[in-house]
Amino acid sequence: MINPKSPIYQAGMKISDLLGEPRTDEYGCSLKWLRESQKVLDVACGTGTFLESRKGDTVGVDLNPQNVDYCVKKGLNARVGDALSIPFPDSSFDGVHCSHLMQVFGPKEAAQCIRELGRVVKPGGIVVIVTLNWFKRFFRHPENARPYPPDAIRRYFNVRQGTTSPMFPNLPRFEQEAIWLRRPSLVEFYSSTNYLLDEACLLINRLQYKLFLRKYWAYDAYSIKLRCCKD
Repeated sequence: MINPKSPIYQAGMKISDLLGEPRTDEYGCSLKWLRESQKVLDVACGTGTFLESRKGDTVGVDLNPQNVDYCVKKGLNARVGDALSIPFPDSSFDGVHCSHLMQVFGPKEAAQCIRELGRVVKPGGIVVIVTLNWFKRFFRHPENARPYPPDAIRRYFNVRQGTTSPMFPNLPRFEQEAIWLRRPSLVEFYSSTNYLLDEACLLINRLQYKLFLRKYWAYDAYSIKLRCCKD
């Protein structure tokens, strides 16, 4: 059992905070893409990290009431809501942000999530999806169901010769406007059996990322900017 009050643990947390993490770059990218959007929805807002980052008219929804309570206690605008049935009317938002949710869904649920993201955004609005590509330790997180590389996302709403996917009807149309790729550290250290060693590996990996020692020929996550093409 790890003691959070131990000097070693506290020192590790301070170093980790100084190094930062790739999520910071992800949020920065999303904030830039949603700059033109006045009213923004953060789907699966978690503990409100993105909500805190974006000033202005931003509301979050999350399926976990404890996450929502945590956000509300910090003064953030959040409510309980399911990404597969978002509790807002059609065309309610200028922009929608959905970070690290898609990978927990199977194909049919992912299609329904995309329907909902497209439903609540206004015509011409922006949808930003952040999710995982396939990588070696994808299933390290028990909630992960399957990865969705960028071409898998596009195949949900691509139209060829006037036809749509026979498996997933009634999906919104989007156009990809931009993409950002999260590159893994050059040498990825990892331990699945020793907690302290795993924390040390995480610090080493973050240090590499901070120093731009990364695998620029690979990516383990990405952010994609989509423009809604509603008629």
